[in-house]
Amino acid sequence: MPNYICSKCALTAHSKNVRTRSIFTDDQHSALYSNLIKIQTITKENGLRQVNLSFPYTEHEAEKGRRSNEELEMDALKLVREIEEASLKHLVCSHKWELVPGTGAEL
Repeated sequence: MPNYICSKCALTAHSKNVRTRSIFTDDQHSALYSNLIKIQTITKENGLRQVNLSFPYTEHEAEKGRRSNEELEMDALKLVREIEEASLKHLVCSHKWELVPGTGAEL
């Protein structure tokens, strides 16, 4: 399987084709966090940008007792606090994947 590197953040990955197939990054923490945290930057009418973080998996039906809003919010903030700097950089990068020479060809 061809190897790729992001020319912006230097993250390495494997994929049959990064444009159409799943990408398996070597930073497994950022891959995990990308499924737990959704990040979106929105430009408001006045031109200022706003960053929205969403945590879609902080609560599920199997929980016995319902946590308060404050407890859910605290869990989300603790999650972000635990992310290492390198994984944060990989998480927010809009990757520009380039094929590593000699590792294969895109399909």
